[in-house]
Amino acid sequence: MTSHASLARSWILEAVSNMPPIELRSFSDEHRKKLRAAKIGNAHARGAVRTPETRAKLSAAKMGNTNALGAVRSEATRVKLSAARRRECRVEASSGGFDNICGPGLRR
Repeated sequence: MTSHASLARSWILEAVSNMPPIELRSFSDEHRKKLRAAKIGNAHARGAVRTPETRAKLSAAKMGNTNALGAVRSEATRVKLSAARRRECRVEASSGGFDNICGPGLRR
């Protein structure tokens, strides 16, 4: 007698061998146009098509967000951020003393 496991295994192998081959999907040009049109409405889509007005709004929003990638920052802010990354929170001031540039809670 054969076991149930071997019967099930042989049945699965037979079913798989009788399956038709899988064809890869190809998209028509009309379908691609529909996908592209759907991307226009999604501002976060990769490769989204944006109007010049939308691009201007996004860059203006980046200017207000100091944590945005590519945000517009002053030179003083850049110096503070780079010092904070290096954990150098105190720099020599022009008056001869030291300035704490990273904030009150981050002093070393």
